Amino acid sequence: MMAKSRPANPPILLACGAILALLAVGVWGFWVILTEDWARTEPWRAWLSLTGEVCGLLGLLAFAWRHGIRGVPVGGGRFAETGGRALFWAGAVALVGGLLGDLAVTGSTLLEERRAHARALPAEADAVVTRTGGISGVVYYRFRVAFEDAAGVGRTGLLDAVYRPRPTNNHPAGFDPRLPAVPGAPDPGPILRAAGERAVGTRFRLPVRYDPQRPARVWVAGEGWNRGNGGHHVFLIVHLFQSIAVFGAVAALWNAAAALDARATQPWTSPWSPAAVAAVLPALPLAMEAFILALFGVLWRLRGF
Repeated sequence: MMAKSRPANPPILLACGAILALLAVGVWGFWVILTEDWARTEPWRAWLSLTGEVCGLLGLLAFAWRHGIRGVPVGGGRFAETGGRALFWAGAVALVGGLLGDLAVTGSTLLEERRAHARALPAEADAVVTRTGGISGVVYYRFRVAFEDAAGVGRTGLLDAVYRPRPTNNHPAGFDPRLPAVPGAPDPGPILRAAGERAVGTRFRLPVRYDPQRPARVWVAGEGWNRGNGGHHVFLIVHLFQSIAVFGAVAALWNAAAALDARATQPWTSPWSPAAVAAVLPALPLAMEAFILALFGVLWRLRGF
């Protein structure tokens, strides 16, 4: 006898589609970082940083297929038969483990940048502007540098520069003072300023420092480990919101599991069953991350990148 078919659930499909759309906007916004800046870090660390997102995405797709397309009631089937304590530990371990893994990768990456900056060696590079953009009267330049390391091997890397037409309380007018010129070569500031928005392809000489263990990790000579901006901490902000979502989800999972095992100290007042809440909550951190990445990704694109 064939199982009774169930209709699709449009609200669930719309919710999952919205999360996927936000993820797509985030990837689009940070495409430059995903395709260019990741050359600065070790491949294993770059790929490991995606494991949480990949697992969350697979879980979301499975959820959309089961409850959105096949129409299985959320919290029905095996979820309704699972013991509350087992359900709580399964969800809590997955949520907290994923968060700790992401934090470990991001934190170790920032720590490695600091260590690499401390052991960096000087070099003189040929620079060529590859991108320009701007927002709020500030012009951003990205340029690729080519240089020889201490062993005479040719290396390449990516750097950024900022031009501010008007002075502010924190920054003088003109190019960032961390953009020095190679002795005997023309100052790159006037060259870039004269080129303006048509600077793509402009070439100049630039003193740099590079990590001898990973030469693609390069800085303009004189700048700090974070390359003169707070962009490195964007993903720490993402993790902050992830943490809020994770611990909120774990608390709700505990409440749902207690109600499912009839151990609740207070009556369950949610219109959804405890098992349904436990089934939905693991998607909350991914939804939160998708929203934050989309927000910062759009801001990054407004810079012109």
